[in-house]
Amino acid sequence: MKRIFIDTWAWVALVDRQDSNHVKADLTNQQLLDDGYFFVTSNLVFGEALTTLRYQVGYEDAVRFREILTRLIKGRLLKALRVTEAIEEEAWQIFTKYHDQDFSWVDCTSFAIMKREPLKEVFTQDHHFRIMGFITHS
Repeated sequence: MKRIFIDTWAWVALVDRQDSNHVKADLTNQQLLDDGYFFVTSNLVFGEALTTLRYQVGYEDAVRFREILTRLIKGRLLKALRVTEAIEEEAWQIFTKYHDQDFSWVDCTSFAIMKREPLKEVFTQDHHFRIMGFITHS
């Protein structure tokens, strides 16, 4: 089974119909589903996306996003991994090692999860993932 990590960029672009990347993200999402990918994300990515949607498009869309995630998890199309203390420590190592990059904390936790799983592909337009050697789909 092919697995792919879903970053905040993808969640926001998929849910926010006014996002300039909505159509592109929707087409990529459909292609990934057609190609048999299983989706993986993290609780921190969820939190970041939920907050972005709350402020960008409003409360109702943020709630709808949570409902979508719940259905995907129950339908076994998505696994949401929790960031543990061990992952946080690995993320901190990445954060300090790459001090010349402007990686966010959530990105660093995503990198750590992807290395542990291991996952090589990510649904995002965030170039930071390419810097870390991951294959991006957007």
